[in-house]
Amino acid sequence: MECPVHKKPMIRRKSHYGNNYWWGCPMFPICRITATEHPDGSLMSVPADETLKGLKRKAHSLAEQIFGSWKNKESKAKLYSWMKNNTKSGHIGLMYREEVEGLTKTFERMVEDERVKEKS
Repeated sequence: MECPVHKKPMIRRKSHYGNNYWWGCPMFPICRITATEHPDGSLMSVPADETLKGLKRKAHSLAEQIFGSWKNKESKAKLYSWMKNNTKSGHIGLMYREEVEGLTKTFERMVEDERVKEKS
């Protein structure tokens, strides 16, 4: 995997938080392009800058409003099932900007529809 900005291979790094790893541009911390790694060693995200990371955090926040808390396995399963059937990537972490922007708009409409429904 390479940094989309510097076109150099990204470096696997050990996290300061637990026994986890992440990938960063060799120019880190000057270049903030990073990708997260799942505990099983597979990638949990595509290389992302701060803007894309912010969009993904917003999408996750909206998803929690719609599907429920991440701490609840049933809520998480509902979200992953919905994502598998309604998105190209199937996981927010694996989305690039255009797809996560579209997902965020969809989630915003779903949240608003639920608010309207509750008022009726």
